[in-house]
Amino acid sequence: MSPRRYAIGTANEATHRDFACTTLSEYLSASVFVFVVEGSVLALKKAYGGDVLGAMTNVLVVIATTLALFVLVSSNLNISSGHIKPAITFGTLVTGRVSLVRELYHWVAQLIIFLFPRVSLLRPTTVGM
Repeated sequence: MSPRRYAIGTANEATHRDFACTTLSEYLSASVFVFVVEGSVLALKKAYGGDVLGAMTNVLVVIATTLALFVLVSSNLNISSGHIKPAITFGTLVTGRVSLVRELYHWVAQLIIFLFPRVSLLRPTTVGM
């Protein structure tokens, strides 16, 4: 078995057009993922007012999350390898499939939307719900 090859990346890689497309794709798909998950939680709370459904609420949120993740990964697969979550991005780095520079930009794009969903996406669309 041949050893894995790990790449750091170059400055030319960070200025390439494909690099910007993959980073933008990661940001947009992560923002859609956060919007679908948080939107399904907010819609269930608004429609049923509290904990009326009990455990079924969790099942409905998991179904919405799974369907959103499936659609986003399949639509993003040809652009940026389809890794939406930062943990999967870390896995591609550990296996040596992508360079460190590219992974750092993907992490920044993903973490901006995952750490600040209210500011960047949910607050303007839900109007303080």
